[in-house]
Amino acid sequence: MKDKKTLILVVVALIIVLAIYSFPNEIKKEFTGLKYRLDDASEEKRVAIKIDGWYTRRLFQNDQFQGTIYIGDEKLSQVNSYVDKEGEILVTFDDESEDFKSFGKIYSLDRFKEFTIAIFENGEWDNEEGIILSAPAKDREDAVKISKSLMESLITN
Repeated sequence: MKDKKTLILVVVALIIVLAIYSFPNEIKKEFTGLKYRLDDASEEKRVAIKIDGWYTRRLFQNDQFQGTIYIGDEKLSQVNSYVDKEGEILVTFDDESEDFKSFGKIYSLDRFKEFTIAIFENGEWDNEEGIILSAPAKDREDAVKISKSLMESLITN
């Protein structure tokens, strides 16, 4: 009888821990980042970034982010993306037409504590002269450091 009670308590405790682990966490963060081109040190711009959404951790599946991302005057609505174990997120959003658009890929390992976005141009990203947005970053040196730490195998220069 005592073993049965212990087993029930352990199962209930595991269910509670799993429910707490996978409960969606609200994310409301604002950053100042730097948008820059890899091959052109003169092309850089400070940008305000706001992330407003929900992050759901999943035990046996990829984590999920749902929400809106504001980059300067650009609004990426209805972002619904899955986060792989390396922290890579393909960002697709509703541009209020009938199609979802791809914006780029976000690289972040700690739920947007710091992140880099490889911004697509013509549907793809170029690892030699592509555009990157990193945050939080006060200057190009900070932005490049964040980008290289999160995208180390992708940046060639």
